[in-house]
Amino acid sequence: MWVYAGFSLAFSISTAGAVMMRVSTILYYSLGCDRKLHEEMIRRVSNAPINLYYDVTPIGRVLNKFSSDLGDLSTQLCFTYGSMLAMFYNLV
Repeated sequence: MWVYAGFSLAFSISTAGAVMMRVSTILYYSLGCDRKLHEEMIRRVSNAPINLYYDVTPIGRVLNKFSSDLGDLSTQLCFTYGSMLAMFYNLV
C-alpha cells in the first residue's frame, strides 16, 4: 500500500510542477511578445508620414487599436501556447 501511495504522491508532485512550468513559460513568452509588438507598433506609427496618417486618424482610435491588438494577442497566444504545452505534457 505504501508503494502505491508513494507513486500517487510522486505523480501529484510532478503534475503540479509541470503545471507551474507551463504557467510560468506562458507568462514569460506572452509578456515578451506583448512588449515586442507594442514597441514595433509605436515605432511604425511614429515613423508614419504626418500628412498621410495623423490627419485622417484620431489619436483615440490609434490608442484603441494598440490596446485591442495587444489584448487579442495575449488571449490567443496564451490559449494556443497553453494547449500546445498541455498536449506535450500529456504525451510525456
